[in-house]
Amino acid sequence: MKESSSISAQQIAEDIVYDYYMTHRYQRPISVRSQNEQPIEFTHPKEGIWITITDIIDSWIIDTKWWTPNDTIKRQYFTVVTSWNGIYEMYYDGNREQWFLSGDLD
Repeated sequence: MKESSSISAQQIAEDIVYDYYMTHRYQRPISVRSQNEQPIEFTHPKEGIWITITDIIDSWIIDTKWWTPNDTIKRQYFTVVTSWNGIYEMYYDGNREQWFLSGDLD
């Protein structure tokens, strides 16, 4: 008969901590400096300082509700890594012509 392997409570706790990420949602307007239509720096809404973007790890476009002219949603989202190794999600709202910081991941 094979012995079943058991996992200690400590191992489970370490796995939970390792795999757990917290998202902070801001939904606040920000200033963005861009190059070739991609963000390179932005202002943090709480800190008020410019943060350099070192990498864009994902981007996508949402263009929906076009069938209702007063409710259309046109956004271009970016998930970025910053010089302080933070990961942030931001988007450009084409209807408002404004950048927003959607949130960050810890």
